[in-house]
Amino acid sequence: MESAKRKIKRNSSGCAFLTDDQEFIKERTGWLWGSDAKYNRIQSIKKFIESEDFTDDEIKANLKGKQWVLRFAETDYYYNYDSRCGDWSEVSNVAVLRLKFKSAGVVYNLGAVSDKGTESPNPTNPPSWVTDKVGFFKYVWNCIVKLFQGKANFIERFVAVVALIVVFLLLPVGIFVFSIIFPPFGAVVKLILKSIGKALLWLLKGAWWLMQRFAVLIWLMISAPFRMIARAVKRRREEKYNAPDPKPDKTGGRIYKTTDGYLSGRSDIKKPRSIAAIKQRKDDGALAVVKVYSRKGKEQKLKEGKNYIPDLVLKPKKHSALKKDSIVGRQVIVGVKQGNGKSPKSIFPGDLEKTQDKLTKKELKKIQAEVHNDTRKHRKTYKKKMKVWNKHFKNKKERK
Repeated sequence: MESAKRKIKRNSSGCAFLTDDQEFIKERTGWLWGSDAKYNRIQSIKKFIESEDFTDDEIKANLKGKQWVLRFAETDYYYNYDSRCGDWSEVSNVAVLRLKFKSAGVVYNLGAVSDKGTESPNPTNPPSWVTDKVGFFKYVWNCIVKLFQGKANFIERFVAVVALIVVFLLLPVGIFVFSIIFPPFGAVVKLILKSIGKALLWLLKGAWWLMQRFAVLIWLMISAPFRMIARAVKRRREEKYNAPDPKPDKTGGRIYKTTDGYLSGRSDIKKPRSIAAIKQRKDDGALAVVKVYSRKGKEQKLKEGKNYIPDLVLKPKKHSALKKDSIVGRQVIVGVKQGNGKSPKSIFPGDLEKTQDKLTKKELKKIQAEVHNDTRKHRKTYKKKMKVWNKHFKNKKERK
């Protein structure tokens, strides 16, 4: 009936010794992740009946009134389903020779008087598909039920798995064929599949959305310290290089970098431009600047002296902020346009990219002397503009 996976002790005469702590493996429960079902060789009647799948009520009736069952041998049972024939072992001439037990603290080791007994020629608990008169399909169904209940033996597991594979393979074919024969059924199946597809797509989109949000959250948590450090370093650099100079630069005008769009009030113009500060307002540090141009292609205009200061070339060897020979324009810029009729906004060092390059004293004096100096009218206009610039923008709140 059961496969013995653990041998019991026998003496030279072939007698078996059973103890209350001996266990044997009757069968494996579950399927792929199942575990071995172990039982004690000495069991109470109640536990014995619970552990067995008896189909004969007469056997259960014979066990009533008894207290203990001794399991001393397990034999294999083979059954051919096609021929409906079984093969098993018969156990005969069994007798109990000695009992040793402890009761009320006293150990008893007694010889026992027992008639020799012989097992019935028929197995007491063969598989249900042998004794039950069931058809093929009911047997397969019982195998599937036992598989999920964890009670199926190896053969029943094999039958259940094969049956499930066949069903899953043939089910789509059957549904397709029946849908062609019976169109209303096909329409219902199509609607169900479409609804299931939409539900799965919605679930996948929701899962993807949650994964994205979770990834962003994790990234923000991980990168927060690094972003704080980078922000602090950037702020420190801005404070160091872009802070307004409280006093005029006595050693010469500093060279800054910006764009033509900033100077003309147009954010769409990104052309880079170097400028030189020639004056700085004392009360708030605002700058008056001139543009620095590349000398290439402007030789003739430079000789004319109308738009550019003549006889002044800034060399890259002396000025690290410049890459080519450069010249300086005559126009002095003291503010940038804001639009909407607002007054021009003053130029502050904090609005520009500061460099470590400066004009020499000689270059600065020449520029200050030559700006707007091509005609008498220009000189007069320049003096008036600088007078207004020095007096008009004294409100420090303008910088904000």
